Amino acid sequence: MVVIKVNISYTPFDFAQGDGQTERSRSLFFTKQTILNTHYPLLRKVIFSIFFKENTIFLSRPKGNFVKQLKTKSKNNMSELLQKIADCIEFGKINKAAPYPPQMKGLDGADELTRQALDEGIKAQEILTSGLMVGMEKVGIKFRENKVFVPQVLMSAKAMSTAMIHLKPYFLSGEVKQKGTFIIGTVEGDLHDIGKNLVSMMVEGNGWKVVDLGTDVKAEQFVAAIREHENAFVGLSALLTTTMVNMEKITKAIKDAVPAAKVAVGGAPVTDDFRKKIGADAYSADPQGLVEYLNANV
Repeated sequence: MVVIKVNISYTPFDFAQGDGQTERSRSLFFTKQTILNTHYPLLRKVIFSIFFKENTIFLSRPKGNFVKQLKTKSKNNMSELLQKIADCIEFGKINKAAPYPPQMKGLDGADELTRQALDEGIKAQEILTSGLMVGMEKVGIKFRENKVFVPQVLMSAKAMSTAMIHLKPYFLSGEVKQKGTFIIGTVEGDLHDIGKNLVSMMVEGNGWKVVDLGTDVKAEQFVAAIREHENAFVGLSALLTTTMVNMEKITKAIKDAVPAAKVAVGGAPVTDDFRKKIGADAYSADPQGLVEYLNANV
């Protein structure tokens, strides 16, 4: 728990004795939640604070910009906590019990820190955009630059999904807004899903709702999903040269049914030239490239 220490000077008044006393200095200790829920709103509206010490009640007038000090310290602590959450996502620290990564062993992970952030009054939207998404973006860039590999990305995605469990009620209530919807599936005839799953995790971690249709997905399944999720983007995945040809048939079916639909393609054998040939709208060799395309077209 984060505890904030604030030093103030004041002149107390002893009701028992009926006279003023010598100016004193005192350190006050608040949790962030206490400040946000109780003290800060009161201090903003009034100039007096009542303190209890043994059997004497002191009425004191804080000196200096006390409210500004509290607000600044609160903001700094919030930023520090969000940075810790981002670090957990970037390095794949799921929870305190997780031994990975070694340098963070025994520390709180994405699970505990996300719950703490909510308990301390940080808004769910702020946790998503300034904590989780920041960490996931760093992972995506590292993956593109071959600085991390699939196992690391999977650990980061696990940390992300663990944290998202705490935010799910806020998504359902509408308090947290997602950027849009992304429908993804491995095309008909192809049962491979590792690449698709990586893309799904990266896209979801960057603030999108993901509708995963699974593997061996036929054209009519994509079309039905698009009609159910208006204005959704679509991603087609294929690992084999023998199945990537089905992307052309599926793209045509999607465009015929919903001409405005945006279709992105990807997978080991896929190229941008192939994307142009079949009439798809976007291609990326890595998940981060797709995320950047989606974000640019919100």
